[in-house]
Amino acid sequence: MRIEAEVFKSFFNVAVTDIITHVRDLINSLQRPVEAILMVGGFSESPILQRAVKDAFQREVDVITPVDTSLCIMKGAVLFGHQPSKITERISRFTYGVAMTVPFVKGQHPERKKIKIEMQEMCDDVFDKHVQVGQTVVTGETQITRTYFPSSEKDQGYSIVLYKSTNPDPMFVDEPGCEFVGLYFVERDSDRRNDSIDVRLIFGSSDIVVETTKCDGSVHKMEFRMD
Repeated sequence: MRIEAEVFKSFFNVAVTDIITHVRDLINSLQRPVEAILMVGGFSESPILQRAVKDAFQREVDVITPVDTSLCIMKGAVLFGHQPSKITERISRFTYGVAMTVPFVKGQHPERKKIKIEMQEMCDDVFDKHVQVGQTVVTGETQITRTYFPSSEKDQGYSIVLYKSTNPDPMFVDEPGCEFVGLYFVERDSDRRNDSIDVRLIFGSSDIVVETTKCDGSVHKMEFRMD
């Protein structure tokens, strides 16, 4: 059987178009300019995909196709397994934040989020952002510190509920694109005067550490797997 070249190329149209669109979206979402596109993986050996990527981006950035593109990922995984410190920084794929409750502001917060805590109207499920999608995070370096207070005097501790989102500025943790990452509970001190807790995120090579500091200076950490 003989297939015309143009017909054969058309088999790749959907996949190639989706890849170009996705790469364009990634570049547009980043906070700093992209200098090069490195093509790796088995499909990167396809001359059709290589030509499409170069046609779409080579006027803007360098498009690099290394030798043995299909082996690059495997070699990188082996190197990372032996020397994880080689990764010094990464671009965050998601916006990360903590669920919190804030005083309800009529006209700003939706009525469906209004709850009452000790007779005070509060807005529930607010996404308090720590890291934004596209942001550069250095491995082992703490991000911004956010301070949280108990919602009620009856609370026995702090529930640090971590979420991620594909949205750069999510308002609530149950919006489309938001996903639960994990829960970390920290008990309150017996002396509850000026009671609060500082929370910061630390990005590792393949995990996220939630670090908390209580008023007495004690530091607690919980590790979550980063997808």
